[in-house]
Amino acid sequence: MVDRSMAVKAVAATFVSIAFVVVCLRVYCRLRVVKSFGWDDGLMVVAMLFYIMYSGSMIGGSLYGTGKLFEEISPENALMAMRYWWLCEIGYCFSSVFCKASVCVFLLRITVRRVHNWILYLVMFLTVATGLLFMFLMLLQCKPLSFFWTRVGPDPPAHGSLQSLQ
Repeated sequence: MVDRSMAVKAVAATFVSIAFVVVCLRVYCRLRVVKSFGWDDGLMVVAMLFYIMYSGSMIGGSLYGTGKLFEEISPENALMAMRYWWLCEIGYCFSSVFCKASVCVFLLRITVRRVHNWILYLVMFLTVATGLLFMFLMLLQCKPLSFFWTRVGPDPPAHGSLQSLQ
C-alpha cells in the first residue's frame, strides 16, 4: 500500500505557510517602511491568492485520495480528488503567471538599459501567452468540461477525450 497523501499535505502546508509569511513581510515593508506599494507588489499578492488556492486544492485532494494508488480509492473519492486536481491546475497556472509577471515588473523598475526593458516586456508577454495557452488547453481538453473528473466517478460517461482514444 502506497499512501503519500500525508506527504502531499505536508509539502503544500509547509510551502504555502512560508510563501504567505514572505508575502506578508513584503507587503508590510512596502506599505509601512518604504511607503511605496507598486504594481509588482500587487501582482505578488494576487499570485499568493492563487497559490493559496493551489495549495488548498492539493490538501483537499489528498483528503480524497491524491497520493494513493488509484485502485485504493473509492469511485466517489476519486471523483472528488479529480475535481481538486482540476482546481490545482488552474491555481498553479495563474499563480505562476502572476508571480513571474511580478518579478518582471520589479526588474523593470531597476533596469537602466532600454534593451533590458524590451527583453523583460517580451518575457512577460511570453509568460502570459503560455499561461493563457495552458489555461485554454485545460478548459478544452475534455468535452464536456466535467468529463475531467467524471471519467473516474461511479458512473463514468461514455464520451470525452478518453473515449476517443480507445
